[in-house]
Amino acid sequence: MLIMLTALLGGCGALVRVLLLQLCAHVHTFFPLGTLTVKIIACLTGGIFAALPLTQTAQLLLIGGLIGGLGTLSSICSDSINLLRAEKWLLLALYLILSAICGLAAAALGCAIGRGLA
Repeated sequence: MLIMLTALLGGCGALVRVLLLQLCAHVHTFFPLGTLTVKIIACLTGGIFAALPLTQTAQLLLIGGLIGGLGTLSSICSDSINLLRAEKWLLLALYLILSAICGLAAAALGCAIGRGLA
């Protein structure tokens, strides 16, 4: 049952990711803004769930399933490969640095929000 619920929530997270990416696609930019936005939202939400007093099973379902499906690493890898192929070295470096810094900052903020809600 746990595996089926994790898969279901992972699918829901992936659906939200696709919808957010489509929404961000309307903003034409030379930068993979959509994936960065989704990653920040996933880190923020994951931080909130991690800080809430949830059971280990609930955290597994929400973070491993929902947030895992939302913030998939494959999108970041795909965008990085596209920038690499286009030989946009500075954009690639900026994208990876922003992904790391903004992701960590969003997770820290999410943890603070989660502690405040708890």
